[in-house]
Amino acid sequence: MYNKKAQISEGITWIVATIAIIIILLVSVFITSLYVSDSNEIKMDFSDSIPQKSFHSYLLTKEPNGETIYYKIKQDEDLSDFNGNLALRIFKELYKEEYPVAVLLGINFEGFGIRKNDYFGSAPTKLRGGDISQRSVDFVSEKVILNDEKWVELVLMNK
Repeated sequence: MYNKKAQISEGITWIVATIAIIIILLVSVFITSLYVSDSNEIKMDFSDSIPQKSFHSYLLTKEPNGETIYYKIKQDEDLSDFNGNLALRIFKELYKEEYPVAVLLGINFEGFGIRKNDYFGSAPTKLRGGDISQRSVDFVSEKVILNDEKWVELVLMNK
């Protein structure tokens, strides 16, 4: 009982130190949240993302005749009425706000670009600006190989 005052002062020191640490943590979280909210969008890697999963699920969907959309596109080398309209409903409606410049799905032949189709039209240019300033537009894409020369590709452009 002789050191009761010493125990009280040491306890108060620990309480004040704990409160100071909590205040420092709260201030740092607040400052970080302000900094992150003012910064530009974080660029998302297209691999293993929701658009990629949507695209792969779309290709695995069965057509009315029982074939997968992937097999039908591989066989016809173009979008049919069923899978073209389904792609419009899935990709245009889901991603038009997040990727306002273009949502495009089609067949790409030997890397010359996506061929024009009745559902998504032709691919927009990947450059914008005048003669002096030509900046690349931000876009993501996913492709699935059909054969050595062709693949089906989903392209989403946001700026």
